[in-house]
Amino acid sequence: MEGSQVQFWSMVAAWLGAVGTISAVIVSLWLASRAGRVRLKVKVQIYSLEGDPEPQAIIWSVTNTGDRRVTIEHVGFRIRQPRIPGDNRAMPRNQPPCVPRILLPGDHAALKIAWQLSTMKELAASKPDRAYVFTGAKYVYARMGTGLKAFFKNTYSESQRPAKP
Repeated sequence: MEGSQVQFWSMVAAWLGAVGTISAVIVSLWLASRAGRVRLKVKVQIYSLEGDPEPQAIIWSVTNTGDRRVTIEHVGFRIRQPRIPGDNRAMPRNQPPCVPRILLPGDHAALKIAWQLSTMKELAASKPDRAYVFTGAKYVYARMGTGLKAFFKNTYSESQRPAKP
């Protein structure tokens, strides 16, 4: 090998080493930033007694999939108001009796709020589009289950119909 070829391959090796070092630093910083995040799996369903078409309660099923302890402060719904900018939140007046609730990594909680039908219809009239769990520092949004979406949609469409004479 000539001297110029040795210098060329030494330069290529130095560049590859620098790129590898920078990549390793970026990956380690990314992994370190993810470790402290709140990660929850949230599912929101409607609960009704067998044979009764009217809902009795709403249940938030929350699983802590992260590596840190999480405290659930309250649960509620996000309501989009076109004339008011930003997210609007509707927190139910009555929270589950076990809130605030601490979830360790891997823990699961079922938070149940029993509501009267009139309160649920009032909530449905405000057109909630997502449910949430508030952890004290972060809102974790969840899609609503199909039964809950259908109830809200049917209740809202019933309230928009004109009254029969």
